[in-house]
Amino acid sequence: MTTIRPENSRLKGREAILFAALLLSDTLLKVLFSPSHKAYCNVNGPWGVNAGADLFVVVSCMALISVVGVGYLLRDVIPRLAFILIFAGGTGNILDRLLYGCVRDYSLIHWFPAFNAADVMLTIGAVLFVRSIFEKSGRKGV
Repeated sequence: MTTIRPENSRLKGREAILFAALLLSDTLLKVLFSPSHKAYCNVNGPWGVNAGADLFVVVSCMALISVVGVGYLLRDVIPRLAFILIFAGGTGNILDRLLYGCVRDYSLIHWFPAFNAADVMLTIGAVLFVRSIFEKSGRKGV
């Protein structure tokens, strides 16, 4: 029989709270910018890739299931944080696609594609995860 250590359950509770806070912040920012018409409805994929909204929802859901599975197995703090960021950002964008048929982007820099807080979470999470892989491989001498 597997026992759950108290510190492990506290960590998972904190991770759930962090996930909820990140998802809520993304949603609130989208709501804040939508009424002012400063939001851009992105029906394409990342960086303007056009492969159909249904395909993005299916692929994104499959990727998020993988993220949850892998993230659950990780023990180090930084990779776990990276997966929480990726999961929260991905969930925010999938909810947009399911509810609105597009991802609501509101940050527009003239030389860069429009983006939102969920995109920032996804990017920071990916960078943290790749960084943790390189740090770990450096410690093992690989």
